[in-house]
Amino acid sequence: MAKIVIAGGTGLLGQALEKALLAEQHEVFILSRSPKKPNHIKWDVKNGTIDNSKIDKTEYVINLCGENVGDKRWTAARKEALLSSRVDTTKFLFEIFRNQESLKQYLTASGVNTYPLNHGKKTFLESEAFGDDYLSQLVKKWEESADLFTAKVPVYKLRISMVLASEGGALSKLLPLVKLGIASPIGKGNQSNNWVHQVDVSNAFIHGIKHQLNGAYNLTAESISNRIFMRQLMNVHGKKMWAPNVSRFIMKLVMGERATIVIDGAYTSSNKLEESGFQFKFPNLKGALAELFQK
Repeated sequence: MAKIVIAGGTGLLGQALEKALLAEQHEVFILSRSPKKPNHIKWDVKNGTIDNSKIDKTEYVINLCGENVGDKRWTAARKEALLSSRVDTTKFLFEIFRNQESLKQYLTASGVNTYPLNHGKKTFLESEAFGDDYLSQLVKKWEESADLFTAKVPVYKLRISMVLASEGGALSKLLPLVKLGIASPIGKGNQSNNWVHQVDVSNAFIHGIKHQLNGAYNLTAESISNRIFMRQLMNVHGKKMWAPNVSRFIMKLVMGERATIVIDGAYTSSNKLEESGFQFKFPNLKGALAELFQK
């Protein structure tokens, strides 16, 4: 049993991860601006304050902080918020835990949207250079801040794909269109649609702890095209895909610069993680969707 502190633990991923860690008999504490449970620790990144009474002898720190890149238009203020919620939070965690001798590993969420975009069917590995687009550079700065911990402990950077969950996340925005039978690919639909089941996100973090993994690891169950993703999502709901593709122009008009999340992409591989011994519980989309929508 280990003592684990999670930052950003009250969101979709954090709640699932906390449950999974508790099932493994770990002692789990959640950093929160508004503590509601006995294992919550009050902190405030903006003001640089934290309740130190419960963080002594922490062995693992997991950082899931980061505002959702797809929620709002990317104004200058929004871009600053996206960066601050990742980088400033990480720097504050480093200041909190840098002198704790008990610390064994720092684990952080990262993004798989870090590689150069629109390179056809080329599959990107972790050794590839960062892209020069906004999201790639955001992830680069995020991971560089995590590397502050490398002088002290192994740093596990999990580059997470679009997370599929039965409630919340990307699917919650697509389902209304699917149920109406009007969901369709975007553009030509050839762009990558990297995804991972929520259960495998929790399992990948636990795997990283058990094996003391160090460095960046892609977490993509299946790197497929947007066209194939949408077709299978429709099929699992008994729908036929008939509506015309949504033009890239329309998506840019509606979403602005953040449309790149859905109209661009890079195919990625999780071979590095699998070679470390990790096994996906949901390696293919058909099985993942069937499990999610049976609930």
